[in-house]
Amino acid sequence: MKTRFDTLLRAARLKEEALQRDLAKAQAHLQDQEERLAFIRRLADDKTHQLQETLKRPTLAGSLQLYQNFFSGVKKEETLQQSILAETARRLEEARADLIEAARKRRTFEILRDSELLTRKKARRKRETALLDEAAANLWLRGRGQ
Repeated sequence: MKTRFDTLLRAARLKEEALQRDLAKAQAHLQDQEERLAFIRRLADDKTHQLQETLKRPTLAGSLQLYQNFFSGVKKEETLQQSILAETARRLEEARADLIEAARKRRTFEILRDSELLTRKKARRKRETALLDEAAANLWLRGRGQ
């Protein structure tokens, strides 16, 4: 039996499904950004070890300058990646909050629909009971008349 809330409920479900997909994309993006930051850090660690090995033997000043430039670039890249990661985490939390709100709305429509169905069912039972009572009363009156 269709209720006036079925269309709203279907729209709420579709919106919730779209928000679930958006949340999944946001989570995947966050994971990608975390992996990128981890890669930058691993690269810096590897080069630090390489620099330590290089310093154990005679080294040109130009080589040391190259390492200094590399580490300063890595530091800037790491800072940039951390800010991107923070923004991505913020967007993820927004997507999660939107999904929670959509789920609440969907549940509200489900409750309203169920309430309307219950009201209709009670009204139908009341009408059926009234009809059965009337039929029983008519049968009883016919039985008394004989």
